[in-house]
Amino acid sequence: MDVFSGFFIDPNLSPGTGRGGGSLLVKMDIEGAEYSVLKELETSGLICSYVQMGNNATLVVEYHKPMIQDPKEKEKAMEGLKEARQNLKLCGVRFHLML
Repeated sequence: MDVFSGFFIDPNLSPGTGRGGGSLLVKMDIEGAEYSVLKELETSGLICSYVQMGNNATLVVEYHKPMIQDPKEKEKAMEGLKEARQNLKLCGVRFHLML
């Protein structure tokens, strides 16, 4: 599933064009689907490209227990989430926990 097929980045908003400075704020409360969405965000590179263009990106996430029953698959999902968050943070994405 390509979560971001409806999104695009304007090629004119690239580093050095002076057209950065935008902000993206995403509130994510999607009942356990945040694991796959954050992994897709990381894999697609879309949000990191947006930040590299001189923009700000903040994700406000409410985490839920993964809806995976198999313990090994659940552990794999949790590790994937941890890796995705780390990589997104490395490219400049900010995270806030929603309670």
